[in-house]
Amino acid sequence: MVDPSSSEAILFFNDHQIVKEMTYAEFQAILDNYVPLHDIAQKSMKAVYVRINSQYHVTAAVFFQIAFDREGFVEKSWNIPLQQLADNAAKGPNLGSGPIALACYSQCPIEWHQNSLWDPAMQASLNDFIPIKKSIKNNSLGIVFKKKDEGSTDNRYNEERTRAALLIKEQRLRQRLLSTKAEQDMRQLSLDHQERLIAYQQQLNDYQQQLNEQRALNLELKETIAGQTDKIAGMREYFEIKLKQAEQTDSHQVEELKEHYESEMILQLDSVVTEHQAELKARDVEILYRTERETKLQQEIVKLQQENKKLIDMSSEVVLDRLSEAGVNFVIYHPGAGHLTIQPADVAPYLSNPTAYVAQKCGVNEQLYRIWLDHFYSPTCQHELDSGELCDEPVTRLDDPSQFIVGESNCCPTHRAKAPSVVNINKNGRQGLAYSLNKN
Repeated sequence: MVDPSSSEAILFFNDHQIVKEMTYAEFQAILDNYVPLHDIAQKSMKAVYVRINSQYHVTAAVFFQIAFDREGFVEKSWNIPLQQLADNAAKGPNLGSGPIALACYSQCPIEWHQNSLWDPAMQASLNDFIPIKKSIKNNSLGIVFKKKDEGSTDNRYNEERTRAALLIKEQRLRQRLLSTKAEQDMRQLSLDHQERLIAYQQQLNDYQQQLNEQRALNLELKETIAGQTDKIAGMREYFEIKLKQAEQTDSHQVEELKEHYESEMILQLDSVVTEHQAELKARDVEILYRTERETKLQQEIVKLQQENKKLIDMSSEVVLDRLSEAGVNFVIYHPGAGHLTIQPADVAPYLSNPTAYVAQKCGVNEQLYRIWLDHFYSPTCQHELDSGELCDEPVTRLDDPSQFIVGESNCCPTHRAKAPSVVNINKNGRQGLAYSLNKN
């Protein structure tokens, strides 16, 4: 509960600087849609709820995020119990009157509000508590307290003991904030690594497919040349026999046969060359036709998608606006993300590609999320044996997609160290990865 002798205020941050201050009563008027903030319309702001004692020291702070619509009013979906968070917050740094009650992303007393909070900077070179302390001390809001008699102070030993305990708590909080930042950076690095791995694997598959096609074409040409060579060899053998027979009868006939032989050979060679040229030309025409057809189909698909999106937006815009004005929220459930609240502006992106939307909320890309879904619904080893079948040994299901590692999380201990080979379609109809053992 708020101490009657204390006051409350809201401070808005931008790039670690305070850009706007107001009393809590003024902030409540904004929440009740009495007063809009035109200067921060259509923006998402970082803000701090603070409690102030009569010495103008901060005693509690809640670091929260808040979004405003195009008219400057608070988004209707915003609902953060700032006073309740402050009442239940753990201890933070000392800003003049002992450790403050601090609620932030890394130290949230109400778990489901964690994503609505943010972590203050506490480095030596950049500390968000310094401008807060300075702003409250300057009292630009004109807050006035009734004077009261000062109470007795504790002895020096208790003061030093309390100061040491507060310093330890502050260091622990700073360490927790740094740990959260490091964890977020590691998660992003892991996501980048997975994306590069999948991209390289796709390139390898494309190169392998091109190589196989080229090998098949070379084999076909070799067979054609071999057939033509056999045919020419047969003709040569036939005419050589004729020549030998003619040499025994008349030299004049021999010359005629030689000329006839040479002319026939030339005609055969011209026929073979013409046939191959016709085949190559036909293939070029077929390739050109297919390319033009694919281009037209792609253009038609893009056009249909645009028209479909336009129709969906036109038909659903009125309904979504009415539901939003009535305070209705859209809640969905997806594995790995749990229950998600979808804003009206996000309904169209969600309907166009629910999997990609949920994957983004989980902090992974769409392809990795689909692979994790296969593992979630069927936690078995996806390593491909020499027989072509999957290992299918049960593995421990990993419920967090952001912690999922392809080739480890979906493989049994025997095959876990093996690297992924090719992307294929597994037996459940979903896209997954198959793995092959190194043959010794």
